[in-house]
Amino acid sequence: MNRGIVMEVQKQSVLVLTSEGEFVKCKRQHREYEIGEEILFPQAERIQQRSKLLFFFWPKRLAFATSSVLAACLWLFFNSPAEEKAMAYVAVDINPSLEISVDSEMHVLKLEAYNEDGQRVLSKLKAGEGESLSKVIHAIVRQSQQDGYLKADKPVTITSVAASGADKQIEKRIDDIVTTVQKTYEKESVTVVCQKGTMQVREDAKRAGVSTGIYMKQEKERLQQKQEENRKLEQTPTPQQETPKSQPVQQSEEKQKEVPLAPSNNANTVPPQQREIEQETEKAVDKGQQKKENKQDKQENVSTATKKKNGGDKEEKQNNDKQDDHKQNEHRQDNDGQDNHKQNKHD
Repeated sequence: MNRGIVMEVQKQSVLVLTSEGEFVKCKRQHREYEIGEEILFPQAERIQQRSKLLFFFWPKRLAFATSSVLAACLWLFFNSPAEEKAMAYVAVDINPSLEISVDSEMHVLKLEAYNEDGQRVLSKLKAGEGESLSKVIHAIVRQSQQDGYLKADKPVTITSVAASGADKQIEKRIDDIVTTVQKTYEKESVTVVCQKGTMQVREDAKRAGVSTGIYMKQEKERLQQKQEENRKLEQTPTPQQETPKSQPVQQSEEKQKEVPLAPSNNANTVPPQQREIEQETEKAVDKGQQKKENKQDKQENVSTATKKKNGGDKEEKQNNDKQDDHKQNEHRQDNDGQDNHKQNKHD
């Protein structure tokens, strides 16, 4: 593939100046050309070699030649890589993985392989830089078929990425081309998957050493795997939710005495820390209950003693009252006896 600057445009041909300083007359394509524009053209398009271009220096063209040579010199001095002028990128992934850089006219600027199979296909392609995007995509698919990469269960994935600053018209032209390719291969029972990426995704893919299409596929699979893991975690029951299972536990009598287990139907499912807390709680409750019972017994004893004391005091009082009554009766009887004696004596 050759590169050159348009120096003159004629009805059937275009005169270009190559980067080697050669003037070459090429067949004109069905497109518009501008003087000073950089174009790509294959070797087969050359019509005249530089040995047959002496007419270019005829006097009537001297002024034009001077301006053209000056423009060509400036182009050679400021010539920049094609990557900077790419307006879109199209990745074609079968097992061979390739990326196509295109300009605003949908002409291929660069072809890059991302794996060994892509290198093999690229080395055999009959279309390349300077050709139309549609032609190069067809060439990649056909060559992959011939080399046995394209099978019934393996789709062709085409991923398009518009460059920063590209207008909607460029995106539409790429979409039209990819849709046409898709319909063409549907007739041959070949599945073509179309998708779009962004420049950020493409940059991430280049850092990973893969095409944009392969990178997007890997990211999708990684996301699905993560979602599946989260789903399994949500479905896994916690230890408190697990159904208790009867498992034979053999413990010695000494160990059973050292660690008495609280009677519970779910003892096997209670964590050790929780079991210890329950045991400590039960001990505290038992101790409190014991203290309460002791207090009640003490109160009952005090009450009983008080009752006994009160009963003894009452009985003693009753005895004293009886003695006082008896003395009073005796004193009264003595008085009555004396009064009777005095009365009898008086009589």
